[in-house]
Amino acid sequence: MIGDNIVKLRKKNNMQQKELAQLIEISVQGLIKWEKGKVEIPYSGLSKIADIFKVPLDYIVKGEPAHVISFINSKGGNTKSSLLRQIAIGIIHHKPDCKVLCVDTDPQQTLVMYADNGTHDNIDVIAFDSNSIAVSEKYRKLIEDKHYDYDYILVDTAGYVAVTDLLTSIIANSDVIVPITLNETALGPTISSISNIADVRDSLDLPTKIIGVRNRVNRTVKESKMPFELDGYLGLKLLDGFIPDSIQYQRDTNFNVVSPTREVKSLVKELLPVID
Repeated sequence: MIGDNIVKLRKKNNMQQKELAQLIEISVQGLIKWEKGKVEIPYSGLSKIADIFKVPLDYIVKGEPAHVISFINSKGGNTKSSLLRQIAIGIIHHKPDCKVLCVDTDPQQTLVMYADNGTHDNIDVIAFDSNSIAVSEKYRKLIEDKHYDYDYILVDTAGYVAVTDLLTSIIANSDVIVPITLNETALGPTISSISNIADVRDSLDLPTKIIGVRNRVNRTVKESKMPFELDGYLGLKLLDGFIPDSIQYQRDTNFNVVSPTREVKSLVKELLPVID
């Protein structure tokens, strides 16, 4: 596995074996043996590779950590949980061999209810008590413990009005999807949510990506230009794909059906290169 991880890192950085071998001061033949798992790699060699590619040592030993994506918007009724479910199913459709963990930090526990109705073998759903003592530290520990067990971790959140310790911890450990609904009453809370996320990102100097996804779009009504004006606001990237306001999305309340609609396939296909 370690050899495979070195190959993935090298190719991801468009580096030839000869170049990497020179940087870690071994022969090309020696590097080939490392990559094929024919010899045990010394700690000093692993450490050099980690420094060259600027990744944690665990990345080389255990593999690429999970991509963590949180769903945040203080405006109620934007169906964050439903959107998260659709994206989880879309990820499994596009990448059948990957594993997805869904973490439900919302006291309403909607994701847990969906899971009770059925889950796919590659999707796990767990509840997280957001009212516990030392909640932010417990959340960081949870993500740390699960980081190398899954390819994607999707986190559902409560409708936060203000920035809390838990929300700060969630943003600090993930990229963020902001569900955006197309009505004027949602504009203020949505802008407030984006601002709060950006404040945490900037104050902690984080690489957090903020991604806007239009949700519950009524295609029989002329769409407002409002969401498109949010594209680029405080670094937000608004995706072209969207989820329509369809009875099907309200009816499908489980993680068991991995046959996403055309809109979900298109949205997730656009999303994956952004978060990977």
